[in-house]
Amino acid sequence: MTAPVIRYRTAPGRPLKRREIHGEYSCYTGKCRCTKCRAGSNRYAKRRELLKAIGAWRVWADPRPVRRHILSLRAAGLGRKTIAQLAGVAPSTVEAAAKKGRVRIRARVAKKILAVHPTLDNLPDWARIDATGTRRRLQALMVAGWSAQVLASRLEMDRNTIRKILLADVVRVSTARAVRNLFRVMWNRQPPSELRYERASVTRTRAYAARQGWAPAAAWDDIDNPKCRPKGVPRRETPLDTPAQTAA
Repeated sequence: MTAPVIRYRTAPGRPLKRREIHGEYSCYTGKCRCTKCRAGSNRYAKRRELLKAIGAWRVWADPRPVRRHILSLRAAGLGRKTIAQLAGVAPSTVEAAAKKGRVRIRARVAKKILAVHPTLDNLPDWARIDATGTRRRLQALMVAGWSAQVLASRLEMDRNTIRKILLADVVRVSTARAVRNLFRVMWNRQPPSELRYERASVTRTRAYAARQGWAPAAAWDDIDNPKCRPKGVPRRETPLDTPAQTAA
């Protein structure tokens, strides 16, 4: 027995426009009556009545903050299609919202676009981001005794690259991702110390990290937040507290 074929019901002879997405209210108003669009229309109607009841119903919003936000996302490395995908709108909607001269924008569209923020998971590899989280992750691993040589080997980097990252103010997204993934695996593991040279390496690394005043992984509530301070570790001014403007 073959599965039934589900056909979307649209206006006779009317193709689906490029900017319309099934499940969006705009697609329903374009006379599409598929299951997704009917459900989207019901959600929109319920939300509209709720907001009207509490006096918070807004149809239009100021387009200027949206335009500035889109420009900042583009500067961070997110493309028009990526922004549209993350916001759940059509690429043409993002393109129109970024143009000068608009006097208004749909409030629900503005809310979706303003909710998009650049992260390690959606930025391209070549983009550059703040190195705070990357530096702190490497520092925490060295506090645990993982030497720069071992970290470089695990990251498939040169040892000098690790030092550059520890001194960097910004890093490439590809570097930040690699360090983050390594940190997730190793942050609660102890380095090998069965052999004499391994124990010596661990001791030297821990002593060096202690002199720098670096914090262990458990001391951070938000390791990526530059304003966050480690718990139980006094702040010290060291050469590594003022990183250089380099990108690793």
